[in-house]
Amino acid sequence: MSRIFASLGRRFPVLVRIRELFPLTPLGLTVAAAAAATYFWFAKPHADYALGLASRLAIGLVLLSLLAVVLGALLIYGRLRRLPESGPAVIFEAARGYARGLCLPRWRSLPLLEVSWTWAEPEGFEVTLIREGGEVIEEVTSPTRARFERVVRRFVIEDGFGLAQVVLRHVERRPLRVSPFVGRLDQAPVLQSLTAGDDLPHPRGRPDGDRVDMRRYVAGDPLRLALWKIYARTGQLMVRMPERALAPSVRVVAYLVAGPGDEAAAAASRWAVERGLLGDDWRFGADGGLGVAADADAALELIMASRAVREDPARQGAGLAAFLEQVLERDEARVVVFVPGRPGPWLDRVTAALAGRARNATCVVGVDGLRDEAEPTTRDRLTHLLTRPEPPDPEEEAVVSPDALRAVTTALVRTGAQALVLDRRAGRALPVGGSGRLEQAYADALAHGGHAA
Repeated sequence: MSRIFASLGRRFPVLVRIRELFPLTPLGLTVAAAAAATYFWFAKPHADYALGLASRLAIGLVLLSLLAVVLGALLIYGRLRRLPESGPAVIFEAARGYARGLCLPRWRSLPLLEVSWTWAEPEGFEVTLIREGGEVIEEVTSPTRARFERVVRRFVIEDGFGLAQVVLRHVERRPLRVSPFVGRLDQAPVLQSLTAGDDLPHPRGRPDGDRVDMRRYVAGDPLRLALWKIYARTGQLMVRMPERALAPSVRVVAYLVAGPGDEAAAAASRWAVERGLLGDDWRFGADGGLGVAADADAALELIMASRAVREDPARQGAGLAAFLEQVLERDEARVVVFVPGRPGPWLDRVTAALAGRARNATCVVGVDGLRDEAEPTTRDRLTHLLTRPEPPDPEEEAVVSPDALRAVTTALVRTGAQALVLDRRAGRALPVGGSGRLEQAYADALAHGGHAA
């Protein structure tokens, strides 16, 4: 029944507004109808004073609740009209952060009323009402990134018995900015090698000398360049790097692909932009078609706005080809593409866009760990048919199966690009072989329910 009512509400929003403004609840209507029927059909004809008194008390309780709710709704409506039409931006980090927004008095003069509110638009936000002194303050959290320009609140005014209820809506032009949660990506130094030069000299003669310089090992560096003698003597793993004859700068262009389970990839792109891991001269784009960013603030806006297109299969990864054509029309650059760990319509578009450019491309696959997907049993299918399916947990969407991750990395590596898999929860890079498959060490650790070391 709830699905039917929800479908009717989406098709006929006027019916929803009429229902919200009608002051009696189904319980109130039932009590009033039962009390009236009892009084007129039984108590009055049979002169049953006890039953008549009980009926009149029930009707009086419904009328009292109705009057209190209507007066309370008028009082709150007047207060909402005096609120400013716009407010300061609500800015916080997803999953672990929160923000405080609207603050209203507790209306202690109306003891019969219960006033609460939630966010009708945008959806997916959890609103917790905190009572401090004589005020009620909303505390807002979100499991995913977001970017919106207005907030629509749904106020519910009802009596303590649940007999009467009025729903009011209030629109506030308040910018909303929720950045993706970075988790433990600060412990994943593999991002720091995104702007490094090529491991082999370019045929056209890059100004690199012999590998006589060295630096600390960064996850993702080829182990063939490791200095094992220094590691045995000092315990610090160092790698050889070419001496720079002219110290050329590497230009980086980065792009975020939106899709189901892309929160970890969005977090990796945010971390790379904010920490300056893309170098000095870089350009950034994201699904959603809002332009090209050249600074951290503009790039973060694109990252948050890409959340709006992740549920649209036609727009997942659709802007990568045009972005590369725009930013690579003059010179060569290193391409960094942040992608989800789940295959989808975006995968074919990304591989097609990287055709001919994969030699200088690195695909960063963001996940929140791996988990084997059990085959649904007959009982699971029957339960799914008889019960209302639970909405997907946003915090679990980036947890992928090994087969799904293998399909993504294999397709990306076949283009000639380098693939890096970042585990946001563990803060480490997952090893990917040359064919795009996870190395056996990680697969063995996964089979025992753990993470690879």
